[in-house]
Amino acid sequence: MVYCGEAAIWYVCREIGGGTFFLYNKGRNNGMIVKHYSGIVICLAAIMVVSVGGCRSKSEDPVEVSDIDKLQGTWVGTETGNNGGQWTFVISGTEIDVKGPEPEAYSGTLKLNAEVEPKQADFVIEKCEIEKYVGTTSLSIYKIEGDTFTMAGNEPGSTVRPVLFESGGGTRLFVLTKQ
Repeated sequence: MVYCGEAAIWYVCREIGGGTFFLYNKGRNNGMIVKHYSGIVICLAAIMVVSVGGCRSKSEDPVEVSDIDKLQGTWVGTETGNNGGQWTFVISGTEIDVKGPEPEAYSGTLKLNAEVEPKQADFVIEKCEIEKYVGTTSLSIYKIEGDTFTMAGNEPGSTVRPVLFESGGGTRLFVLTKQ
């Protein structure tokens, strides 16, 4: 059970102090009068905790959204350098479909590692027009800034992961906006 505000102070004081306590409405007397002094220190500590916001229910805690949840949906943008053109990434769960200028299209799964900097994405290619890429992984880095998703990835099958958000040297850079 969660006790907040004045109820928390009364409960802590009554249970720990073991004495009789009177709690007045803050609007009328701005506090409480303690008749029994054995729990006064603990009661004062409880007052301090409650007054600085230390009493919250779990439903009030901010909910952190994972990166994979932020990426759900359709993203449209361009590739910097190389082929250019419009690209569309559709992400559903961990499944990803990527469509670029003809004939480039890739489908597979996305595995994210948000615990490192820059954040890492492994794109395992399951379907592709280029047969040698099927079953390989494109090692990538990514960032999400509001409605912008930036991904720098190396050629599928490469064992090297990009370290910068730049195109060139085998790295392709995509900047996409959430639709």
